[in-house]
Amino acid sequence: MFGLVVAAFIASATPTASLAQSVPALERTAGACTSCAPDGWTISTPSPDVIVGNGPWPGGTWVVSDLAGGPREGSTLLMTLAGGSIREAVTATITGLTPGGSYELSVYYQGATLSSSAGTYVNGDFRVTVAGTTADFPTSSGDAWSEAVVPFTASGTTASVILSIRDLGTGTFGGFVAADDISVRSTIPDADGDGDPDATDCAPGDPTIF
Repeated sequence: MFGLVVAAFIASATPTASLAQSVPALERTAGACTSCAPDGWTISTPSPDVIVGNGPWPGGTWVVSDLAGGPREGSTLLMTLAGGSIREAVTATITGLTPGGSYELSVYYQGATLSSSAGTYVNGDFRVTVAGTTADFPTSSGDAWSEAVVPFTASGTTASVILSIRDLGTGTFGGFVAADDISVRSTIPDADGDGDPDATDCAPGDPTIF
């Protein structure tokens, strides 16, 4: 009996890691595609694509250019176009949030060009909407990856995020913005990264919770 009590105490005292906030990467393991979204994302407004960088567009005779540096993370990136009244977009769910907590969504973006003998899609404003907060970020020809940061307050344990293009850019047909390398971070001090703010953490600096 004593052995069972000791075993139960040891089991209850074993540290367990806290679940941190997360958002799906802008990666597609199956590679480039048209009218699709990265793994863990869904199409919000038709019809975004997933590409690998400069070169032939996966859907035909169009060519992608003016993308500096290729994907920032993994081997693919998100491609959104704007033409006419269409603003291509994808959406996903951020998980592991603390209600009332303060966070920042970070995602990298840049303008690019999609061209054919028929015309072009060039640049435009990148639009990020997270937990109901929307922010726009301009692009220009020859730019490199830039970080878009959008602060938000969690109303629950999850929040939605939408990545899209806001305007028609400067192409003859419309705009083209690429995105990659997305993450979410808490803006409340958490020295050990265990998801428990320093103000309430019984052991700040120790990345385990008892």
